Amino acid sequence: MWKISIFVAELTEVGSKTPLFYSAFIHMDTSEKDYIARLVNEIIAGFEREDFFLVEVIFKKGKRSAIHILADTDAGITLKECVSISRKLGALLEEDPEFQFPYTLEVSSPGLDRPLLLKRQYSKNIGRSLKVILKNGEIHEGVLTEVREDDFDLKVTHKKEKVSSLIPVSFDTLKEAKVVISFKHTLIEE
Repeated sequence: MWKISIFVAELTEVGSKTPLFYSAFIHMDTSEKDYIARLVNEIIAGFEREDFFLVEVIFKKGKRSAIHILADTDAGITLKECVSISRKLGALLEEDPEFQFPYTLEVSSPGLDRPLLLKRQYSKNIGRSLKVILKNGEIHEGVLTEVREDDFDLKVTHKKEKVSSLIPVSFDTLKEAKVVISFKHTLIEE
């Protein structure tokens, strides 16, 4: 059985008579999460900046349904941009008959505590320390030095030998990578 929904929307900024964009969506037997991702991608495509990207859509449907959008830019997303995405997405979902249930909507940057999910996030974090867990269980911690199409380099310091080595990490062997948050201060001697 096919489930077909057709949704047409015109999104206009408050106080403006000119529409920001028109959208027509037909979704057939797709998940709400994929549908929301398509809406967000269309919204961010309308921004003047070209470095916007969607990191993840987290959708929990139930008694307390929640939609959490993780978006970013190469230079970092601002609060104003998060609010703009939230308002535009909220307006589109309010008009959609498939989303006529109570939910909370949050739009934010991924934050440093979340794993890196897209290759684009790795390039943004060159020079930062990462904790990398491979699919075989190996764990490495080091500074991200370079990102390529299929892999990246991690400069790992071996404390016992007091030497560093460059470890190439393939995205295919990667289970998870997170930015390491450090509050250590380096003292500069005069």
